[in-house]
Amino acid sequence: MSPGDLSQAHRDLDGPLKCVSCHSFGTGSAQLKCLDCHEEIRRRLVEKRGYHGRVVKGTVQQAGQDCARCHAEHNGRQHQLVRWRTP
Repeated sequence: MSPGDLSQAHRDLDGPLKCVSCHSFGTGSAQLKCLDCHEEIRRRLVEKRGYHGRVVKGTVQQAGQDCARCHAEHNGRQHQLVRWRTP
C-alpha cells in the first residue's frame, strides 16, 4: 500500500499501520499533518518569521499541505528531505 520507505528522519513512522500519523483520510483528498509534529515550523508560520514564514503563502492549515512541494517523502531511507529549487 505504501509508495515507498520513508526517509531516515521519519523511519519511526514507517509501516502499513502508521499512515494516519502523517495523513488524514476521509476528507475528500488525503491531507498532510506535517505541522502536528513540526511545531517549531508552525510557530514560525503563525509569526511570519524565518524562511518558512517568508516563502509559504496562505493560512497555517494550507501551509501544512504545501510541505510536500519542497519536502518529498516515500523515496527511501537515503533520500534527502529538502529539495532546493534552483533558478
